[in-house]
Order: sequence, then structure tokens, then C-alpha cells
Amino acid sequence: MENIFLILVLSGVTFIPILLWGYFFWYIDNDVFQRKRFFVWIVAGWISVFPVLFLWGISEKLWWEIMNVFWVVHDFTFGGSVLWVFFSFLVLFLIFSLLPFVLFYLTPASKQKFKTYFSRFLLFSLSFICITSIFYLLNLFFSYFEFTQAEAQSPISFGNIIFNSVKLIIFYYLIIGILEELSKFLFFSYEKNFSILSQQHAVINAIFIALWFAFVENILYFYHLYQNYWFGKEIISTYFLRNIFSVFLHLLCSSIFAYYFSFLYLKMRDQYNFYFIKIFLLGFFLSFFLHALFDIFVTFNMMFFVFLYIIGGYFYLTYIFYKE
Repeated sequence: MENIFLILVLSGVTFIPILLWGYFFWYIDNDVFQRKRFFVWIVAGWISVFPVLFLWGISEKLWWEIMNVFWVVHDFTFGGSVLWVFFSFLVLFLIFSLLPFVLFYLTPASKQKFKTYFSRFLLFSLSFICITSIFYLLNLFFSYFEFTQAEAQSPISFGNIIFNSVKLIIFYYLIIGILEELSKFLFFSYEKNFSILSQQHAVINAIFIALWFAFVENILYFYHLYQNYWFGKEIISTYFLRNIFSVFLHLLCSSIFAYYFSFLYLKMRDQYNFYFIKIFLLGFFLSFFLHALFDIFVTFNMMFFVFLYIIGGYFYLTYIFYKE
């Protein structure tokens, strides 16, 4: 009972900044209020956050380790086969994409809907080939660095510890960025749900899904901090940090993905030529790369670059909303 009361208190406190962010973007949204769209935003934000944050536990309960990409690259040497990384991403995408497809899109079933779903599946499968290649090349680079250090016959040193820590952080946050941006995006990528009218319209949808994602993520984050520090300065400082910088990060990265996707959708619909795939991959890579880079800056306390995100993101979102 105490935990339930605590979660309710944290939910209320966490909802205040989400409400302020939401009011700001709703103010510049020209659409008439739609209850169905608002319901989809809420459900999408809640559902998309749990598979990402509880991935390890879910995979253990299901006795299926291949769906946990963190386990697949747990030592960041890919277990001898880079293909396992690709298959792990693919399994995760299949599970994540089935959730929004079944909940919001499948009924009533039609040939065109299945065609749209499989076209999205093929696009993301291609993107995971590219992502896995990036992981593989990064691993080769780090392996070469480690080999060079071994040749120099250097014992375990402070430099080696720093090197391995940086390697771990880069891989870890790249995976986090990929999973979070993917799970948020999947809940509005089926165009029949939202009827994308413009790039601004798509970005608004993505922003509100990101807000609900950040809302649930912050509740879980603050609950964990409360268990360790109670209501101390750690949870208070983290509250302001996450509700300003982290929430805006989610808004920014989701809007980037939505901006590129809506541009392609409005221009080409289902004509997936090379130009479409190239721009689609660019939007996907840009969103999760910026997400991972932000997390790395925060980890190393490089707050100057974090402030640059806020300034650059403000001008970017202003550009999107006023150019139309």
C-alpha cells in the first residue's frame, strides 16, 4: 500500500512538468482536440517504455535470451558472431512492432494494412543491418586498440580502465538510444491511425507520445532514487535535470524521426525507392545517435554540450513549426 501511495505521489509531481510541456505544444497545434488520438498517445507512451526499461527481466521470464540485445553483447565482443546482434535487434523489433499493429491498426484487417506492416518491417530490417555493421566496425576499432596496448606490454593501468569504461558506455548508450527511439516511433508509424496531414502534424503526434514515454520513465527513475536516497538532494536535483533536459531530449529525437518519416510519407507514400530508404535511414540514425550522444555527455558531466542540445533543439523545432 505504501508503494502504491508513493507511486501516486511521484506520478502527480512528475505530471506537472509534462503538463507544461504538453500545453506549450498543444498551443501551437492547430488541430481540433481528438479524444481517440489523445488516448493513443497515452497508451503508446505507457506501453513503449516497459519493454525497453524491463528488457532484461522480461527476457529472463520468457527464457528467451536472444530478445535481450544487452545480453547478446554483454561483454561487447558479440560472442564470436555479429549475426546474433542482428537477430536480437530483429526479434525485438518484431515484438515491439506487433504491439501497436495489433492494438491500433489491425482491426478491421485488410491486405493493404498487412502490406504496410511488412514494408515497415523490411525497412527496419535494413536499418538493423546498417546498425549491426556500425557495432561490428566499432568493435573492430576497440579490438585493434586493445591489441596495440597488449603489444606495448602495458599492465592493467588507469588508462586501460578509462578505455574500457568509454567502450562500455558507447555501446550501452547506443543500444539504449536505438531501443527507445524505435519503441516511441512504432506507435505512430502506421499512417492509418493518425492520418498524417503535414510534417508539423506528424511531429506533434511524435512529441506527445514522447512526453508520455518520458512521464513513465521519470516515475520509474524517481522511484528507484527514492528507494536509495529517500527525498534527498539527489532526487530533487535529478527531478529538475530530467524534467528539463531529458524530457526535451525525448521531444527532440522523436520529432527528428517523425520529421523525416512524414516528409517521405507525404512525398512518396509506399514507393520505397533508394532515395526513400536513404532518407529514412538518415532520420533513424540521427535520432538514436543524438540520443546516445546526449546520454554520454550527461554521464561525463559535459553540461556545456547538454545546453547546446536545448538551444539547437529549440531552433530546430521552431523551424519545423513556422516553415509551414
